[in-house]
Amino acid sequence: MTSQSVAVAGCTVTLLGVMTYRACATPDFVRRWFEGGVSAETLAAAPVIEYDRRDDLQSRWLRAQGAAVGTPPRTYVPGSHDFAAAVRAGLGWGMLPLVQAGEPLAAGDVVFLPGAAVPVPLFWQQWDLRSPLLDRVAHIVVDEARQALDPA
Repeated sequence: MTSQSVAVAGCTVTLLGVMTYRACATPDFVRRWFEGGVSAETLAAAPVIEYDRRDDLQSRWLRAQGAAVGTPPRTYVPGSHDFAAAVRAGLGWGMLPLVQAGEPLAAGDVVFLPGAAVPVPLFWQQWDLRSPLLDRVAHIVVDEARQALDPA
């Protein structure tokens, strides 16, 4: 599964759907870093959590807010569960998919920062080899993903 729509050489690509991400932070983090509101100035100082150096979700959201991308202090947490845990622990704000933000949001552990969601189309890539087993795996993955993701 990937966000890359162009097939790798020797592979086929199938659109699965869209995963929607929202900027999230703990209420305490918001009180500390955004007391006067979320703005380009406050975003420049507020710590941000990123998955790794190739993760551009936070940068895309910052640009949409009119904020400088390179100025906020960053912490890299290269694990999906650990990334969400770091946001819930108040180490910084970060873009969480709605599937990960739902329970903490309902419990009041995180809040959405103002600003638009970032939709990320997801694709299934697999070797362009035909076999009943590979076809079955692909069918299961595509069906399950289309139930879990937003339509493209």
